Amino acid sequence: TQMDPEESLAMSRWIWAAAVGICGYGAAQLMLGMTLAMHMAGRTTGFLMELFESMLMLMCILAVCRAALMLHRRLSTVARQIAGCWVRILVLVYAGMALKAVGGIMIFSTLADQNYESICFATYLFRWSMLVTLPLQCAAGFSISRIQAAAETYAGSRAIVGGYAYSLVFGYYLAGIGIWLGGYMDCVHEAFYAVAVCFVLAALGQLIAGTSLLMAINKVKEYNDRDAADAAIEGASIPTPKSLEADEGKTPTTIGAPVAASESGYNTS
Repeated sequence: TQMDPEESLAMSRWIWAAAVGICGYGAAQLMLGMTLAMHMAGRTTGFLMELFESMLMLMCILAVCRAALMLHRRLSTVARQIAGCWVRILVLVYAGMALKAVGGIMIFSTLADQNYESICFATYLFRWSMLVTLPLQCAAGFSISRIQAAAETYAGSRAIVGGYAYSLVFGYYLAGIGIWLGGYMDCVHEAFYAVAVCFVLAALGQLIAGTSLLMAINKVKEYNDRDAADAAIEGASIPTPKSLEADEGKTPTTIGAPVAASESGYNTS
């Protein structure tokens, strides 16, 4: 089933938007880990920077959620059979991550406003938001792996897109483990330096996932260009009616080149 070129271009743009959103989320998370480390080192700059970074994370993950939703709505019949329910699960995962990002906004807005009456509730939500990140990120990674496995029966080894499908899944798992460890260190050990390090680790996982998706887009484009070139070469090698008419009355030689019957020594009458 051939997809309309304009529809294919639109889907590529939404995938690209999702990849950029994931990279933006990872970059904001990396900055958040660095500013938290600065606070642990005693450099107090208020919590406005952390609040800004948390809001940036929310906007990025909402952009990813919207891109995944638009992709789900634009899937072709064949693509929908391959993806199954997994793209819908990705949409739900990103929506859950957006809700999780609200927890970060609440804690840092409370600290920036110095509203210490609400700090306990904000801290409670923030810690839970870190702990639930692991199942959300693992669900995203597992969904991508299931889509890749289903696509492999249709596209063969091309489904791993040069290995970037594996690094995409790895990035999701790494991000989930990093944030979960941060929540564990915060809740159980109150090791705030370790929390900052875990945030940086999770950010690296997000950046790996985002860049892998960008590279996968380029790899798919390379496959499509190669297929178009092969189709053009194959089309040029098919005999046209004029060439068939010109070869009429000729017999094949031992090397396959047609020659006139009079030249071959055979009497065709």
